[in-house]
Amino acid sequence: MMKTICQDRQKHFKTAQSSARGVSSVSGNIDKLLAPKTLAELQKLEGQIRTKLSSNDPIDTDYWEHLLQSLLIYKARANLQRVTRSILESRLGGLRKQQVAEADALKSRLEAKLRVTAQADGEDSSIFQGSVADATLGERHVLDPEPLLRLRTEDKTLESSTDKEFAQNLVEDRRKVLKLGYVPGRKRHNELGSSLEPSSKRQRTGDTGDIKTSVTFDREVARGLSDNEELITTEIPVETKNKHLWPADVRPRKPQYFNRCILGYEWNKYNQTHYDHDNPPPKVVQGYKFNVLYPDLLDKTRAPTYKIEREGGRRRGEVTAKAGEDDTCIIRFVAGAPYEDIAFKIVDREWDYSAKRERGFRSLFDKGILQLHFQFKKVCSRENCQLRF
Repeated sequence: MMKTICQDRQKHFKTAQSSARGVSSVSGNIDKLLAPKTLAELQKLEGQIRTKLSSNDPIDTDYWEHLLQSLLIYKARANLQRVTRSILESRLGGLRKQQVAEADALKSRLEAKLRVTAQADGEDSSIFQGSVADATLGERHVLDPEPLLRLRTEDKTLESSTDKEFAQNLVEDRRKVLKLGYVPGRKRHNELGSSLEPSSKRQRTGDTGDIKTSVTFDREVARGLSDNEELITTEIPVETKNKHLWPADVRPRKPQYFNRCILGYEWNKYNQTHYDHDNPPPKVVQGYKFNVLYPDLLDKTRAPTYKIEREGGRRRGEVTAKAGEDDTCIIRFVAGAPYEDIAFKIVDREWDYSAKRERGFRSLFDKGILQLHFQFKKVCSRENCQLRF
């Protein structure tokens, strides 16, 4: 196994081009396909590939031979990981036995010390037996100082509980979170007390609106992620324009958001040739769902908006990425005081503005939430129309 892995690493350092045509363009896809599979799945896939190569079907022989060669390397890695886990488990078992032996020895020394102390103080056997039992169970010994004397001053005012009470409270809190399905975000104390509007106006109109906005946003978060969705948390740093024109008592802040990207399989002609439903191609981004929270806008007559920014002066429709890759762009959300601009990097493809229910375009600002949901257009050719519909 080590020899196979080392030979593979040596090939990566060679400067000669690979003999298999198209290997460099699909090597990344092969890694994504084989990396998450277990040893049993790799063995099953190996049998399928050998059957395909031995058949008389018109296939891309270079691709499948390269896939088989890569699969053997991943099998060696999986075997090596299995051996490593077995070695670690055996060593951990030895360490556990050693720790148990040390704990038993420490317990024997503690019992002997307590016996000597009890005899020196003239205590009867019943007190001694109770002391040993308390020490064995982990409870406080009669000679130990009060627990409060060993606490810091700031910790003495905290609520105390036993181990059983703490464990029970932890189980109940966990059950509540699992039943809720999500953990709602909490505003910091200084955010709650920010003076964006006069206090009288905020009391009349702000409280009800904030509650409705929070409920709507929490409901969107509570839906969670579908099987074909991933959470977007990485922002692109951008500079907010005209921030110097904001009122002096406004504290700039970043808006809350709950953004997702939609993933799926793309059954184009290439993927139909090299993959099937048992071994699907890597998932690609097929759309996005942006939900940005703006409950405290100073100018409520202007709705937040978004704009697309492309690097290097590239125009819409121009393709500069390498073959097999997608161009990217930046989508910036602009709202005005007191919210700073936020931006995310997305795939730069043509949007589907149709009104279909499952793929419908949605751009709406309601109840303090900017919603932007869209998917990319699918290119339907004669080869994949049947697979698409």
